[in-house]
Amino acid sequence: MLYAVFCVPRYCGGQRHRKMQEVWNAIKDGANAYLQKQMRSILPLIAILTVVLFFFSVSFRQLLRPWKD
Repeated sequence: MLYAVFCVPRYCGGQRHRKMQEVWNAIKDGANAYLQKQMRSILPLIAILTVVLFFFSVSFRQLLRPWKD
């Protein structure tokens, strides 16, 4: 514990800590931008597949239902 108390000001203070925060923020911003682009790319596909699967399931149920005269 004594060593940890000794290292906290050394690694979590000053210019190094600010630089690490800048790098962390840049990484976080880049990751968020990447994920947003991926979501914009995949959401239309998910919507189309949902509609297609819905209509196939309705059609399939009607095929399995006995004919009513």
